[in-house]
Amino acid sequence: MVSRVGTYIQSLGVISRNSDIQSQMVTLQKQISSGVQFQTFKEYGSDAARIQRFRSELAQIDGFLRNIDLGETVIKQMDQSMEEAEAQMENVLAAINLLPAQAGELDFTSVKTIATAAQRVLVEIMNTNDGNKFLFAGSDSANPPLENFDRAEEEVKFQLANWLDGTNGSTTMINNLNALTDSQLGYSLGVQSAGGVQFRTDEFQEADYTIKANDDGFKKMLVGLTALSNLEFPEEGVDAATKTDFYGVVDGFYQMINQGVVEIRESRASLSTAALTLGDAKDRYTIAKQAFLTNRDQVESTDLQDAVVRFQTLETQLQASFQTTAVLNEMSLARLIR
Repeated sequence: MVSRVGTYIQSLGVISRNSDIQSQMVTLQKQISSGVQFQTFKEYGSDAARIQRFRSELAQIDGFLRNIDLGETVIKQMDQSMEEAEAQMENVLAAINLLPAQAGELDFTSVKTIATAAQRVLVEIMNTNDGNKFLFAGSDSANPPLENFDRAEEEVKFQLANWLDGTNGSTTMINNLNALTDSQLGYSLGVQSAGGVQFRTDEFQEADYTIKANDDGFKKMLVGLTALSNLEFPEEGVDAATKTDFYGVVDGFYQMINQGVVEIRESRASLSTAALTLGDAKDRYTIAKQAFLTNRDQVESTDLQDAVVRFQTLETQLQASFQTTAVLNEMSLARLIR
């Protein structure tokens, strides 16, 4: 009888140890699958507040990084669009340079063709949309900034007609073109009153990337191209303007477009400054994020390799314990039969 009781007590001890091992294995399984030591903040005790602070800081950093990535994408698209505008203008300027140096018979058709093609590209660029907003509309990004290009063409044609018939001289005509208002050029009221746009890099710093379709650089290129596209060679005996006047206004349009290119390059330089600001902030946040991740992991995360080794050790112990239990049960059964 005493031996039976002893064996029973041994069995209970083994069962208790098995339950403890299984409990530890369940805990390790959770650690391995989740990568953290505990499943609730309460279990971390005094470290819970630190973990919550780390998570809050990391969430804020991730928010800034997402905003910076968006900013870099937008700025890159704007810069590429302006680079294309520059390339189109260079084609037009090169075509003008191929014209004869003095008045005489010439074929102006090729210049008009190139200018018209560049004009269409420029209009598209000014209304560039990334799928969410118009990039050259300032704060009025929901609406196209160049709303009615036909209005611009009408105004330019009117000035050219007055030049041909002698109503205005070349200088007056070019001055009138330079003085055309945003409304006369077909710009939306929204872009005319729109504010600037910025990407926030942190709580105290912003990167300004404001470039609007009605900035002087864009307007000079638009007016110059539209004038070249609609310019007619004076007909002797019909038009008051002369061939010499023609060459003078072509040179004036050349200077207008070229000045527009200069100003667009200055705008691209401001975009580069904004991109550098974003890049510097991104570098700072990337370093800070890694530091916070390291500190958080030291408190919150589990050592996966160690957890796996401990789990395998407990698994081996449990198997051995099951074998011991089986032996004890056999011994108990044999004694019972006796």
